[in-house]
Amino acid sequence: MKNFRLGKIVLVATLFTSLLSSSANADAKYPGTPGGNVSKTTIKTLVISFDRDVAKLSNAQLLQILAVAKLKNTTFKVSGYASQAGNASYSMNISKIRAESIAKQIKEYSPKAKITTQGYGTLKNSACKKYNNRCVVITATTKK
Repeated sequence: MKNFRLGKIVLVATLFTSLLSSSANADAKYPGTPGGNVSKTTIKTLVISFDRDVAKLSNAQLLQILAVAKLKNTTFKVSGYASQAGNASYSMNISKIRAESIAKQIKEYSPKAKITTQGYGTLKNSACKKYNNRCVVITATTKK
């Protein structure tokens, strides 16, 4: 009788644990703080590469920016980077110019967009590694 009772407790505990770990059951009933508003956040990153000493945007880059700028309820962080080929002052300047030119395009496509822009000069960014650090990283955070 004792083993039967212990087995029943283990079975109930296992069922209870599986119900809690099932995201479908947990999320459907309690998607967030009970009684609170639940908002989903989506973060997308777009990397735009540049040739050496170039800050002008190509048509292909403009199309990429347009696709991101169309996102509603989105804040954008535009971070510019440069290679170590030039001096530090030049690299900082071109990284800012690249970031600002992309921010200007986002604003043109989406006038109400919230955008922060920063030039980082030669500071290394792993997303820019294959572009010799000559790129701009656009981070789009959308809340629904």
